[in-house]
Amino acid sequence: MDIDNKLIVTIAIQMHGSIFTFDLINETSNIFENVRLLCGAGGFKTYKTNFVEELVLVESLKNYFAHDIDESKTTFDMLQETKNGMVIGNITFDKILSVGSYLDVGGYIDGVYLISIHRGKKLMYPTNPNDNINLLNVTDLNRLSSMFKTKMPNIEQLSSNFPDVKIYIDEINNINKNSNLIQNEKTIKIEEIRRQLYDSIGNWNLTLGYLRKKIEIIKLSVLIKIVKDIISHDCIINLLDYSCNKPSNIIPNEQNTLAKYAIMPYDPEQGIPNTKLGGKKKRIKSYKKKKRTLKKSSRNKKHK
Repeated sequence: MDIDNKLIVTIAIQMHGSIFTFDLINETSNIFENVRLLCGAGGFKTYKTNFVEELVLVESLKNYFAHDIDESKTTFDMLQETKNGMVIGNITFDKILSVGSYLDVGGYIDGVYLISIHRGKKLMYPTNPNDNINLLNVTDLNRLSSMFKTKMPNIEQLSSNFPDVKIYIDEINNINKNSNLIQNEKTIKIEEIRRQLYDSIGNWNLTLGYLRKKIEIIKLSVLIKIVKDIISHDCIINLLDYSCNKPSNIIPNEQNTLAKYAIMPYDPEQGIPNTKLGGKKKRIKSYKKKKRTLKKSSRNKKHK
């Protein structure tokens, strides 16, 4: 790998998060090639934060990454030196990232911030230390597209309402209250509803907020694809993820085995290969879905 000319993009995620699948189709696995994840939560668990930490996080990361890289180091070394989380090289899961209260978790300063772009060890962005790009803002995505003279992805076309989780919860509650059903019948029907929600999320990409100017909720894989489409498919992405990383309870039980092998270290700058896990071509069986409308839930203001 010619690291001297390779684009190395460092991005910080400061949002709410929840893993919704460990069963990646090949297309999604390919999106995560050469993406190295620093999991701030340190594994499959919640990420605890507070207002002061979130207030200074982005600027402290810029101070650390936004300069020419020392000849004796790589950005992988710099990730390890942060001692803040777990480095995951082979991303074999997808997750939902949101602002606001979609996932019933809490936080303060939400965004996906472009920390730095290097060409090899030379800093390309930011040239102005006060420059700030939040990849959730459509105007900032357009500005990044102009910088690289690439075609801007059609964000509006990708946008649709996030499945209304409350509708599924209400259906499950009604089944549990139905005295005409035996427990085994209830279990089967509830599993069907969970799979409907799982399937609905699988067919969804992102949701734009009011006035269509900002992304409010997005799949991690869709976020990475947008970045690669704008900047370069042939780049290394350092993803600093400061969001919760707990698996959702909608994940089908048969994915438990895949979850056991979801953390595998690697380093593309050092040529250590990215061995794919997951990435099955066949998806879990689809179910007919009712139309869902978007509603927000309450959130806990201690975790992300």
